[in-house]
Amino acid sequence: MKIKPQSIPAELRERDQWVVWRLMNGRKMPFGRDGQPADTTDPRTWLSYAQAHSRVKMGDVQGLGFVFTRGSGYVGVDLDDCYAANARTVLLPWAHRIVHQLRSWTERSPSGHGLHIIVRAPLPPNVRHKTPVNGGAIELYSSKRYFTITGRAFTYLGGEPLAERRYERIRTCPGALASVIAEHGLLKAPPVLPAASKPRLTKLSDAAVLKAIKVNDPREHAALFERPYVDGEDRSQLDFRLAALITRYVGRDPERIARVMWRSTLGREKWQRPDYLPRTVARAIQSTDTFVIVRRPA
Repeated sequence: MKIKPQSIPAELRERDQWVVWRLMNGRKMPFGRDGQPADTTDPRTWLSYAQAHSRVKMGDVQGLGFVFTRGSGYVGVDLDDCYAANARTVLLPWAHRIVHQLRSWTERSPSGHGLHIIVRAPLPPNVRHKTPVNGGAIELYSSKRYFTITGRAFTYLGGEPLAERRYERIRTCPGALASVIAEHGLLKAPPVLPAASKPRLTKLSDAAVLKAIKVNDPREHAALFERPYVDGEDRSQLDFRLAALITRYVGRDPERIARVMWRSTLGREKWQRPDYLPRTVARAIQSTDTFVIVRRPA
C-alpha cells in the first residue's frame, strides 16, 4: 500500500520515534540507523521521521513504523480483520463502534485488512494486548512495539449532510478507551490471593483505621495524612508509602486501601487515572508481609 506522508499527523512526525520495515519470512522486521535492525526498546536505534521517510523513498524497504514509548502518552489500537466480507469500506459492527467511540486518528493498515487507531490515554498495566473479537482481533500497545504507518486515513460515510468523513487528528480520550477496554473484556483478572495468605485483621471502620494509624504510627500519619505535597518530593514514592501503611492495617483489600488513601491530604488528580492508583496499591500489597492487629475496644 502506497504511503501518504502528508496525511500523517504532524505531532508524530515531530518525534524521533521512527523505524522502517521490510517483510521477511512473513514478518514486518523493523530497521533503523545505518540499515541495522531496530530495537523497539532502544531509542538509539530509531530514526527521525525525515530519515525514515528518505529511506522509504530509496525503495529498499517497504514502509514506515512509529515506536510507542511509555512516556509519550500514545496508545496504538490495532483492529485486525475488521471489514465486512468482500468489502474495504464497510466495517464489522464491533470495529465500527470502536472507531466512533475513539474518534481519533484512524488509518488503513498496509495489508488493507485492518485499521490502526492512535489515541492519547493511559493504558492499564493488566490489559490484554491481543484479544479475538468476532472473527477479528483487537491489539493494544503503549510501549515496546511499533505500528506500521501508511498515512491513508480511513474514510467513512456519515454526518449531516451525508458525506465522506475521516478522523484526522489524535485525540485525548482516556474515558473512551476505558469504555472500549471494559466492553470487550480486555483486562486480565487480578490474581486471587490464597486464603491462607490473607491476614485475619479485625474489621474496623475507615475512621477507626485512621485513628489506629495515628496512635500506632503518629509520624507516618502526620507525614502521609495531614499535610500536602512539598515541592521537590517524590510524589509517587509518597503515594506508595501511604498505600503500604494502610495495607498493614486493613490487609490485602485493594478497594478499601484505595478508599482510605482518599482520606489523605496527598490526594491528587493523578489518582483518578484508571491505571495509577490500582498499580500503586498492587505494589503495596505485594511488598507488605507484616500487619498490625488492632483490638476492638472492650
